[in-house]
Amino acid sequence: MPLPQDKLTNLVHEKELESQIEYELQRARRYAWDLSFVLVEPILPEGASGDMNYPALRRLALCCKQVMRSVDKGVRSGSGILYILPETPGTGAETALDKIRQKFSDTEVPNPITGEAIKCDVRAGRFTYEGGDESARQGAPPPWRDVMIHLRGSME
Repeated sequence: MPLPQDKLTNLVHEKELESQIEYELQRARRYAWDLSFVLVEPILPEGASGDMNYPALRRLALCCKQVMRSVDKGVRSGSGILYILPETPGTGAETALDKIRQKFSDTEVPNPITGEAIKCDVRAGRFTYEGGDESARQGAPPPWRDVMIHLRGSME
């Protein structure tokens, strides 16, 4: 059964955030896989209207979909977008973030009222659970809330 979609971004709805993170963390632990998370939020330029938040988030979601792999799961997370990257080490998550930043910086976000286009930046954070070999394993995966706290704390 398909997961409910967020109407703005067409990604998985935010109410599924906890269950999706927990599910993927347990799989990563079971199969000793690395699991990375990236959280991205649009940054409006100085002087841009607050009305541009939703159009910027929608455009960021489109850029992410064009860059991410089909196995990566996108979930709306408040004013941002969380991507869950199965079997992905930290270096892979950094590469994904670089591609998202590049794609979004090349994109103009049109104002729905005036039609005037603006360019936005991206704030981003990442976290990697390293399933790795048995000797290097971090132990039980962190609870989903700790993942989100770490992601929010690493935003730059």
